[in-house]
Amino acid sequence: MINNSLNLPSPSPPPGTNEIVPYVFLGDSAFALNKNFMKPFPFKNINRTQRIFNYRLSRARRVVENAFGILRVLRRPLDLDLDNVDAVVLACCALHNFLRKRVPTYICHSNIDSENIRPGTFREGDWRQISAPLVSLQRSSNRQRNEDGNIVRNKFMDYFSSVGYVSFQDRMIDVVPL
Repeated sequence: MINNSLNLPSPSPPPGTNEIVPYVFLGDSAFALNKNFMKPFPFKNINRTQRIFNYRLSRARRVVENAFGILRVLRRPLDLDLDNVDAVVLACCALHNFLRKRVPTYICHSNIDSENIRPGTFREGDWRQISAPLVSLQRSSNRQRNEDGNIVRNKFMDYFSSVGYVSFQDRMIDVVPL
């Protein structure tokens, strides 16, 4: 990602805008912010639009966390030759996506984190209790923020509070753990 060799799609505007933004990976506060890697705003003294950004980021990240929570085989060290790890992880993800589309009973609703926007509730998935929690990465020692990352994060923050606004986000920022 740092040397631009991932072949990411070209930047494009989110729906309903002309503002060009890059495609990004989503992470937590342990990661360094840059133009292709979004992380939440620090949780102390943040304003409403920053809280909404953090909620929308965590909502998107939860999809991936649920998938890895369900794929328990990826939650412990893999006893594989290092050259095979990428292929095994990709095969697990492909199988997971295939089963989600083709087998309605593959995932029980209680297994995954879910939010109900009508009453404004959130429920953690059973996978969080069944096995050890996902291991957090150590915080990066380089805490320097990347100015391009700040610009991109602010563009997404503005988008989520304007054209990309969804009616339930104001209510859910007080319900969902971020």
